[in-house]
Amino acid sequence: MHRASGSGDLRRWAVWGGKLLIAALLLFLLVQNVNSNTLLPTLTGAQPLFLVGAVLLLIPNLLFQYRKWALLLRSVHPAVRPHDIGASLMLGFTFGVVTPARIGEFGGRAFAVRGTDRLALIGLTAVDKLATLTVTVMAGSVGLLIFCIQHPFIDPALLAAAELTVLSFVAGLSLLWTRRKRSASVIPPARWLQQRIQRIQSALAGVDTRLRVRLLLLSLLFYCTFLLQFVLLLYAFGSTDLLSALAGISTIMLIKTVIPPVTVGELGIREGASVYVLGHAGIVAAAAFSASLLLFAINILLPSLAGLLILFRRSTAHHPA
Repeated sequence: MHRASGSGDLRRWAVWGGKLLIAALLLFLLVQNVNSNTLLPTLTGAQPLFLVGAVLLLIPNLLFQYRKWALLLRSVHPAVRPHDIGASLMLGFTFGVVTPARIGEFGGRAFAVRGTDRLALIGLTAVDKLATLTVTVMAGSVGLLIFCIQHPFIDPALLAAAELTVLSFVAGLSLLWTRRKRSASVIPPARWLQQRIQRIQSALAGVDTRLRVRLLLLSLLFYCTFLLQFVLLLYAFGSTDLLSALAGISTIMLIKTVIPPVTVGELGIREGASVYVLGHAGIVAAAAFSASLLLFAINILLPSLAGLLILFRRSTAHHPA
């Protein structure tokens, strides 16, 4: 039993280490392809006002995410404290940043809220992610179309096929979303799986149509804040056309979403897509690379550090010296 558990841990560490290695390799290759003579001057010549603006936008960014998570949590646990909601969100960042596809965020959010069904909280986290995914795919499909009209870099037939795929994906999500209760009646025969599915279904029962609309609206506001952060970072490293930047960023987010998570934190994938896509809009590779990497540091690493402090404080409280 211990040997099986040890081999399972070894496989998980091997997968995580492999994804981290791929991320490091992709970043290394990108740095090699970016003109090293322009990378350092681009970073040192950044305009502080735009950098500060991008950092300050982290506040509404987190507030929109907090509000979404609070709505979902209180649909199941109305008495949950604001402090626990915030701690849950921050710990989600911390657990997510060190796991492939940020899957650890599901467990991290559930870990922080005491006295609740953690499996139910994992289901609520999935609903939160689904709302963000829906907005990302829909906005990305529009952004891709606009960007390709301005800067054709995809064959029209391929673009039409991609847009059709995106629309089919969104339609499928909508169908699953609206028919959730109907599909809930089909329960696998395994008793342990049946019990877990019933616990998740019980948690999702409070996610009615009105709440879903509010989640999508907050997801859209969060997405717009993210776009504005990226735009400010691009302006920090040089001038660019606003419409091309917005359409290009939406395209980048769509590409990052549809590509399988082969690295930790999507490191390398987001930066590579930024260099490739924004390069067609005349944005130098060093600016696109730097803006994308800084965006990761602001929106992922900073909240993860805050979550790490919360984790240390809780560990100290449970194990006093």
